[in-house]
Amino acid sequence: MTTVVGGVYVERCVEPHWDDVYGSAGRAAAAISAAVADVRLVTYRAEPLAEAFDSLVNAYGLVIQGPLVRFEVAFDYFHPLATPRITPRPDAIPWNEPIRDRG
Repeated sequence: MTTVVGGVYVERCVEPHWDDVYGSAGRAAAAISAAVADVRLVTYRAEPLAEAFDSLVNAYGLVIQGPLVRFEVAFDYFHPLATPRITPRPDAIPWNEPIRDRG
């Protein structure tokens, strides 16, 4: 099994229009799932994004694991090369125990 560890978050862009949940780790896991069987994604699983995590499982066959958290993080862009507005502010994101993957 191949494991990807990292962030899954809301991504929104004005032009071109984009509004989905991937993040760097979600995108990486989705991309390699086409070439590698049994991909596991380990991330903080934001409870408000439960349906989006289910969609990633159904679309790409991922196994998603990691601690549940009560908040989501969003990156909003005017265009793909713009500096994102991160919500909540990075200094206001609640601290969680580091993810340790021993798998």
